Amino acid sequence: MEYVKKYWFVILVAVLFTVAIGYFAIENGKDTSFHGKQVNGQDVVFEYNGTDVTADELYEEQFDNYAPALALQFIQSGVYRSAFDPSEDLLNEANTYYDNTIANYKAYYGESYEKTLLQDLYSLGYTKIEDLKEYYITSLMAEQLRKEYMEAHKDELYNAYEEAKSPRILSHILVKMEDVTNPTEEELAKVKAVEDALAEGRSFEDVAKEFSDDTGSAANGGSLGFSDADTSYVTEFLEAALKLNQGEISEWVIHDGSASGGYSGYHLIRCDSTSYEDFKDDETFLKNWETYSNIDREVFIEAYNKASIDYHGNESIQKFVEDALKEEEGE
Repeated sequence: MEYVKKYWFVILVAVLFTVAIGYFAIENGKDTSFHGKQVNGQDVVFEYNGTDVTADELYEEQFDNYAPALALQFIQSGVYRSAFDPSEDLLNEANTYYDNTIANYKAYYGESYEKTLLQDLYSLGYTKIEDLKEYYITSLMAEQLRKEYMEAHKDELYNAYEEAKSPRILSHILVKMEDVTNPTEEELAKVKAVEDALAEGRSFEDVAKEFSDDTGSAANGGSLGFSDADTSYVTEFLEAALKLNQGEISEWVIHDGSASGGYSGYHLIRCDSTSYEDFKDDETFLKNWETYSNIDREVFIEAYNKASIDYHGNESIQKFVEDALKEEEGE
């Protein structure tokens, strides 16, 4: 339940995508000729407890049930699309996504790619392949609005994220061992060589390059890049890493992976930075921060309030949309 409360807007959009599939299937199939049973000149789609349900009845029911929800989906896209004039760079990026998607569908589905792509586009509320470019433009504009919102509310949003997730940049030196409870002389000699090199004043980066058994990070001076409390490190490593202040190096952290079949060894961990300025452009950081802040709803409401929307007297749809935007009280 807490997940649903926190991510209600994301879930709502997912539901709308599912609804759109059914709605557009009905819309596109309404004029299709059925060769089965007819009642009063209308095609029967199915029969339930002796009652015939015609295509027209099914269409009208689906429209009445789903039109408000679909309206919210289209209003969301329209609000984002009209929020500002997209830059040339944004349009070029959208074109690149469009071209790559077409190429990928062609490569995977061959000559039938258009049919499959159209089915996927229907689920997003679009009706022709050319709309895919519009989808990417709208998505990139929504992403820009999210970034601008986060920058405008940086102090409020970042402070909450920082307190909860302890973002930081980390480096480490790993000495692998067959059995951490009974290290070999060679393994202990490597541990001592690391300690002596650091004590002599050699940089952490140089020592990592020479001695660390994590070859991936060793090539980068032991750097693991951006991390936070949700990063998938082994428990001992993560707990020790989150306790460090900027510039501090941990004691040896022992990880016994024998039970899980993973690696075992000693880690030295350094906290390279806890400064926002050092990782503010890091993609992983931005994604994690945005996910934690869950700002999609707020961004949409802000853009909606600035937009000029004419419902042309469709009060039920307006009420549905605006009720969906109201903050739930007492939750």
